[in-house]
Amino acid sequence: MTRWLCLIVVLMLGGCALQPPQPPVPELQLLPLSTGPVGEQLIKQKVTLDKGRAFRFISVLRLDGEALQGAVLLPTGQTLLTYRYTDRLQTKPSEPELPVSEMLALMQFALWPDAALAAYPQSDPGWRLELAPGHRALLWYDRPVVSLEHDAERIRIEQHRKGYSLLIEDL
Repeated sequence: MTRWLCLIVVLMLGGCALQPPQPPVPELQLLPLSTGPVGEQLIKQKVTLDKGRAFRFISVLRLDGEALQGAVLLPTGQTLLTYRYTDRLQTKPSEPELPVSEMLALMQFALWPDAALAAYPQSDPGWRLELAPGHRALLWYDRPVVSLEHDAERIRIEQHRKGYSLLIEDL
């Protein structure tokens, strides 16, 4: 009897240690323009993308409530691509090497108000959002996907899942 009891306890403890596999992390979603910053804005930023090697570019972003338009320029001023987001994303050239949708989602994560970011946890229970002064983090089943630190002069975004960071400074 004691042996059976021990076996049952061992099996129960072993079963508790097994957790179902977590679904893969979904792509970051583009948030509706209606939940973004209010009023017309023109934002010019110097961006450094670091993925083992630094890639610098200039981002010019125009928000007007109905559309978000932008351009990515080389430091020399040469246009790499332009984009427009209303209810869907359009880019020129149509197949850029930069992950425009993800970069735009990261910009929204940095610029949109806290209340708008609540769309993530509402879209899937695997998401969790952490908000604190100067800090934002988006987690998927408690694993960090994106974290953001900011002060008055710069924003630093870590894309943990894909292994790169962005340093964004206003021009």
